[in-house]
Amino acid sequence: MAPSPSPSPSPASTDGRARVAALREAFATRVVVADGAMGTMLQAQDPTLDDFEDLEGCNEILNL
Repeated sequence: MAPSPSPSPSPASTDGRARVAALREAFATRVVVADGAMGTMLQAQDPTLDDFEDLEGCNEILNL
């Protein structure tokens, strides 16, 4: 297994274009796993049962 990449410099020390280029390079060369608060962001929109396509609580549906 390849070693994990080194942490990126803080956003204050790198411009956005360099960060985007590094992310694109990562996507092109390896599997990238990211974790975030997407479910929290979706729930903040107060989704209805129709938004869930009658699958209440199935946040995966909201991602599509």
